[in-house]
Amino acid sequence: MFEKYIKTRRGAFDEGSLPEGHEARFAQRIKAAKAAEPSITIPLRRIWQAAAAGLLILISVQTASFFLAKQDPLENQPPQEVLTELSDIDIYYGSKMRKESHQLEGEAWEQLEVSFFLKKDLKALDKEYEELKMTILQEGRNEYLIEALIQNYRERIELLQEISNIIQQTKTDHESEKLQSS
Repeated sequence: MFEKYIKTRRGAFDEGSLPEGHEARFAQRIKAAKAAEPSITIPLRRIWQAAAAGLLILISVQTASFFLAKQDPLENQPPQEVLTELSDIDIYYGSKMRKESHQLEGEAWEQLEVSFFLKKDLKALDKEYEELKMTILQEGRNEYLIEALIQNYRERIELLQEISNIIQQTKTDHESEKLQSS
């Protein structure tokens, strides 16, 4: 109903002039409203905190970009190159392990008292080797992982050599006991 009233008297609204002093009263009301509003002041401490936070973010981004730019370009090699490198490592150290294992063939080292612990250590190293190999295949070439893989091989070879030394020592001890008892 109000809309109908406005539509029928539209011309009267457009032609009317504002009463005298209307603009001055309107300006006074605006000034009064602004005076009633509390002024917003930002403490200087907050400005410094914001500036320090911005600076910290800037330094962090630059540092990260610096280290990312310095990364080894070989670190993200395609899987074929990683497989080739792993294969080379396996061939080299695998042959050394086979040599040590071959020397243990026919020996009754399972009867040694320490065989349980040695087998447990070998199994743990084998499991660690498989985990390292999977990580390298998933993440790509990483010098630290490659070095850990090689170190794992070295530890397994040393363990096999230790087993061989224990067997030799046990044989020597048994032969000495036989000689002393005869």
